[in-house]
Amino acid sequence: MSTWKILDEDFDKAKIMALGVGGCGGNIISNIADSGVNGIELVSLNTDSQEQNIIHKSKKIKIGEGHGAGNNPDSANKIAQDSEDIIRKIFDEKPEVLFLTAGMGGGTGTGATPVVARIAKELEILTIALVTTPFESEGGRKIDQAQQGIDTLINYVDCLIEIPNQKIYEISKEKIGNTSAAYKLLNDEIKKIIKEISSMLLHPNKKNIDFSDLKSVIKGNGYAIVGLGESSGQNRTKNAIDKALTNPFFNQRDIRNAKGVIFFMKGSNDFSFSEFEEGRNAAKNLSEENAQFINGFSTDEMMGENVSVMFIATGLRRRRGSYIDQKVHIAIDNIGKLEEDAGEFVNIDGMSKIDIKKFLRGAKD
Repeated sequence: MSTWKILDEDFDKAKIMALGVGGCGGNIISNIADSGVNGIELVSLNTDSQEQNIIHKSKKIKIGEGHGAGNNPDSANKIAQDSEDIIRKIFDEKPEVLFLTAGMGGGTGTGATPVVARIAKELEILTIALVTTPFESEGGRKIDQAQQGIDTLINYVDCLIEIPNQKIYEISKEKIGNTSAAYKLLNDEIKKIIKEISSMLLHPNKKNIDFSDLKSVIKGNGYAIVGLGESSGQNRTKNAIDKALTNPFFNQRDIRNAKGVIFFMKGSNDFSFSEFEEGRNAAKNLSEENAQFINGFSTDEMMGENVSVMFIATGLRRRRGSYIDQKVHIAIDNIGKLEEDAGEFVNIDGMSKIDIKKFLRGAKD
């Protein structure tokens, strides 16, 4: 078993850990390692030894016999509970921030991640979960398993960021040449979020956002979204903000309901305070007056002529539910579009005509 830590030379030990659970989580950890992120301890945990063999440049933890969980979250959950002592040892050098990442809907990610999160909570580690959810084509059963996993996980993490696989089609169909390319884009999205939040905490900033600031916005605040944008040239600040707000994984409408918002900008030495003011005012105007608003910026010569922005909005109401609930939301969203003669029936997203009253009653059962 190999152990590999990425440590920035300016820090005695890593205060940040990224831990991937299951095959999807492990792939994300490998992706982070390949990008050369500094200051983060990387760990991969799995029930499947074969999947662990392809993970590299991280501390690898096997739980169970190494034969996987058979796509069964209950089996994975039991394996994780039986391996609690092993999992606790991962946190012997207690990190201040834990990024916990996994794919929801399968076995190990869905079943074992809540156990890891519970242990981290008991150790009072600030935990940010970043999870993917299945494509619609993967079917209702897998979507429901993902929902059940998220419903359990949210009880143990400080905030949860959901990356729906289906949103990949809103990025660019041209970029999706094959399955590997699609999953790489999803993994890259999570990697960028972890990298940018970590960079904000680990590197000295002109207007600092530190661990205490992050904790005040993140701790116990439930569902969250992150928007990232980068641009250069004329109107680069406005364009970077536009990119962050139009990111398919960032719903601009949801930020209005946020309890807390972090806005962070980065540029090279030619980055002016007026540009920061422009970005900060735009971010402030997006959130409610009573939302906690923390902002900061840093300079990095590696940015060249680019500026980047990051929005973190926490304390949101989750709009998506189980597969059935998703269809209910679609029905409700489309009620205003019904023709007068539609009666109590409505076409939903390619579904045949259904009785709304019976449908809603069934969703409650």
